[in-house]
Amino acid sequence: MVRSYGPVVRYCFGPMSRVLIADPSLVRAIYIAHNDAFPKTTLIRAAFPLLGNGLVTASGPLWAAQRRRINPAFKHSELKRMFPTMLECTRAALALWEKQVRAEPGKEVRIDNMLETLTLEVIGRAAFGAKLGGVGGKGEGEGDEGGDGGRGGEGGGQGGKSEAEQLVVAFRAYFEAAGATVRSPFAMIPGYLSLPLALHRERDRQERLIRSIMRRMIAARRHRREQQATAAAAAAAVADTADAAAGADAFATENADDTGAKGRAADDEGATDLLELMLNATDEESDAAAGGGGGAGVVKSAPHPPAMSDQQLMDECLTFLLAGHETTSNLLTWTVLLLSQHATWQQRAREEARQVLGADGAGLTMEKAAELKTITMILNESLRLYPPAPVVARLCATRAKLSETLSIPAGCGVTVPIGAMHRRKELWGEDANEFKPERFENGINKAATHPLAFIPFSVGPRTCIGQNFAVLEAKAILSLLLLKFSWRVAPSYRHYPEQLLTLKTKYGMPAVLTLVDGAGAGGESS
Repeated sequence: MVRSYGPVVRYCFGPMSRVLIADPSLVRAIYIAHNDAFPKTTLIRAAFPLLGNGLVTASGPLWAAQRRRINPAFKHSELKRMFPTMLECTRAALALWEKQVRAEPGKEVRIDNMLETLTLEVIGRAAFGAKLGGVGGKGEGEGDEGGDGGRGGEGGGQGGKSEAEQLVVAFRAYFEAAGATVRSPFAMIPGYLSLPLALHRERDRQERLIRSIMRRMIAARRHRREQQATAAAAAAAVADTADAAAGADAFATENADDTGAKGRAADDEGATDLLELMLNATDEESDAAAGGGGGAGVVKSAPHPPAMSDQQLMDECLTFLLAGHETTSNLLTWTVLLLSQHATWQQRAREEARQVLGADGAGLTMEKAAELKTITMILNESLRLYPPAPVVARLCATRAKLSETLSIPAGCGVTVPIGAMHRRKELWGEDANEFKPERFENGINKAATHPLAFIPFSVGPRTCIGQNFAVLEAKAILSLLLLKFSWRVAPSYRHYPEQLLTLKTKYGMPAVLTLVDGAGAGGESS
């Protein structure tokens, strides 16, 4: 539509009048200058009930409160705390993949599923303190670690699959069913999305499975918190002398979380992961409901957000479990495709990784990741060509004047085609549809003719809260992947980008991995 009619197009979607806007200056006006006038539409929440009122779908005061509450989980110090988890998961996954390649060289593998399983494991451990079994070992619900983590309910024991593998299948099936529902010509009919049709039943079945796994993750953390609280209370009871206090410290340490995973609880060296922040918020609500002075005071005192209900906790956890893995796995999947199609760039990136990180990647730290300029350029170009959400929608709540010649009336829908804007020749040049990472050589702001021509994570107050996490994780995984394997996309690959909630490849990404010379067992243990 942008190529045919230009960057501003008025059209109708069912009974609703809409305006498509692919002009960066007008996008700035929508997302920054008049952000409050353009809330998110309710369609996404109706179409994808799994997300509930999470940060992606919420608007107004609820969104603002949740954003303030969750921001600390993604500050620089927390990313630094989570980085070793990213590396641990990635190296474990690469070791498994190496065994598969050695056992069956030349075999096609679904690299998209493999990457999604890996990124699910990363977000599970880093944000929720839960092992999902996606990179070997047992998942949170697969061993004997207490009744709260045990299997049970829908989805348990699916043919020996890890919880991460179950989630990959369930998320894909859920969004395929939900996406088909949204694309139906009957989707605009009131009540249609709730009818007991086969597609809707499949969507709901997968949602129950996903929720059951998340409930186990939350229950396991609450169980650990109870154990820690009990141990702390016991320690305090005997801490009436300095010697007793020292003994109590040892007692508390001995009886604290025995999972062995570093950085899993907020009490570990002051770390506060996402789940811990949100559980603290639900504790505030419990205190307030019980008449606890401390909890009620926290809830009522500005600028603290209101306490979080159990339902809101579940909505946010599911939102971050989904967004926290899909953004990175999709970015990496499209990058695998592009580097398969452009082998010279694949080799350039591999050489940079060797030079900066060493042949086995042992030198990879957050500081070293920042030195991976070629890999950063490649990831940015991948985000330009295949942004996580190529099309986003807003609703104009109050009349807004975006420019001297364009005003949007209240009730009008607005569509921002980020993917189309990323490929506008007026912004990027005649080679806008080509893979040219060098366009980002001098940074994002100088890559196009307008600084907001590139907005893969949106812009303004609602810019993606986890974008730094996603890019850092992608750098870590891609650099270590390059040091271990070369690859080519298999001839059976069918190119069909499809936006469900995010942009995925409809028919998967079959690829053939080949071990890089010198990437033997030494690289596994680095």
